[in-house]
Amino acid sequence: MVRCAVNEHWCVKLRVLLVLLPLLLFLTPAPASSSPINVAVSIASQRFVVKGIGKDLVSVMVLVPPGAEPHSYEPTPRQMKLLSRATIYFTVGVEMEKSWLHRFKSVNPGLEVVDMDAGVKRIPLPRGGYDPHVWLSTWNIRVLASNALKALVRVDGAHAREFRRNYRAFLERVDEVERSLKQMLGNCRLRTFVAFHPAWSYFARQFGFTQLSIQVEGREPTPLEMVSLVRRAKRDGA
Repeated sequence: MVRCAVNEHWCVKLRVLLVLLPLLLFLTPAPASSSPINVAVSIASQRFVVKGIGKDLVSVMVLVPPGAEPHSYEPTPRQMKLLSRATIYFTVGVEMEKSWLHRFKSVNPGLEVVDMDAGVKRIPLPRGGYDPHVWLSTWNIRVLASNALKALVRVDGAHAREFRRNYRAFLERVDEVERSLKQMLGNCRLRTFVAFHPAWSYFARQFGFTQLSIQVEGREPTPLEMVSLVRRAKRDGA
């Protein structure tokens, strides 16, 4: 009788378990998706940062190809199609974004737009606006990386630990590059350099240099402006 009672007791428990099993399976969180997050960025430097943090957990499409002008680039139909499947678009303040961002949203209303350069201390241009080349400074790269990390964790919290681990490793690489630059540039007596395109303002500010640009507001210099540039370059020993 005792054995029968014990068996009946376990039979009841088994029947209860079988009834509850479908409900338990329904409530159990599904394993994190192995599919990477589709991310779009404007330029290749952004991809370097996002992949440094996301690794294989992100798939990054760069809109502006090598050699193209990011200020006036127009995305191809194929890129627009890929954008329709993107989860995040990281902006960085280049001119192209102003003209195309609303079109990106029209083909993908659910697209999350993240200002990757939010928090960067911008350098104003002489005739209004700001220098967009924020990625040419290790100070700014840290800001871009921080904004990318927050966005990836928000979209895919299941992999937050991996993102944060990759982020710390990425910052260690940035620190190493910064130390190398300081060592190479620290003993430079002459602190002025000439660039054709004025892309190095943030780099110059960080490392204590003065940039002289051949281009003036995106155009070729006039003869008078060129004479003035040459005189100053000679004076400063550029």
